[in-house]
Amino acid sequence: MKYDIVASGELMMDFIPGLTASGEECYIPHAGGSPANIIVQAAVLGAKTAFLSKVGDDLFGNKLLDTMNQYGVDTEGLILSSKVNTTLSFLLLTRNGKHAAHLVQRRGPVTQMTANDIHPEIIRSSKILHFSSLALSGEPGRTTALESIHMARKAGSLISFDPGYRSSAWEDADTARNMLRKAAFLADIVKFNEAEMFVMTGKAEAAYGGAALLETGAKIVFITLGERGCYYATRLFTGYVKSYKVNVVDATSAGDAFMGAILYRISQSEKSPETLAQGEIEDDIRFAQAAAAHNITRFGGINAMGNQAQIRQIMRMLG
Repeated sequence: MKYDIVASGELMMDFIPGLTASGEECYIPHAGGSPANIIVQAAVLGAKTAFLSKVGDDLFGNKLLDTMNQYGVDTEGLILSSKVNTTLSFLLLTRNGKHAAHLVQRRGPVTQMTANDIHPEIIRSSKILHFSSLALSGEPGRTTALESIHMARKAGSLISFDPGYRSSAWEDADTARNMLRKAAFLADIVKFNEAEMFVMTGKAEAAYGGAALLETGAKIVFITLGERGCYYATRLFTGYVKSYKVNVVDATSAGDAFMGAILYRISQSEKSPETLAQGEIEDDIRFAQAAAAHNITRFGGINAMGNQAQIRQIMRMLG
């Protein structure tokens, strides 16, 4: 395969609270969007990557394109269009580094992608195709995303799904729940946080939610639990792995850093996810937890993704 991982989904400009040199409050633009964060983390770690998306041919869209190129992600499938505006998202950080997000536009460019916007040669040339839920929140992007997934599966790719759920992107909770369930049924590798797990399954406990997600046919399930670590489940075993304790600055993209590192590790393995030994899975999770730990000690998403040396240093110091 030409690529280890191809990600498809939203790319947006996140505005994060900060301070000017004179101490005045301001919003600082950072490239973001869950699948974009994930593919950059994988690229920084050394994976061969590509990204499929659509942004406006405007100031923000061109900056986002430059950012993805800067990190070595193949952007042949990233479309600049004068017919759409790049999505902007404003984040409010709480004291523990968590966030509330407000999308300036609900129907962003990725929900307007059509069959003419996808690149079959890229989709069919990856070990793993990763996608998120935002493209599924409206047509024609929903149909386009599902066609891409079926195309990748037919070509023998593993399918990865991490919702990156933002309630403001959906018309109602029932539609979101139904689409999350449909997407999970198409995936081999699934990662949900606790809130997303509850939206889809109605289960508050990771063990019950993980079991419900396995019933969709996933080969491996990860439920991230913030500072409490990660629950994982396969058909053969389940378990928890504790997180690394660090001083949290911005936890906005912790889950994306985790997933990018997990997909990197799986893409570099010669084994299919369901054949991994329990110890191998836990080693992968510890590596991904270290990637998340590095990420949350810095502001931003894409710009805060750690490389191999930085992640290994956390594992040595805090492991």
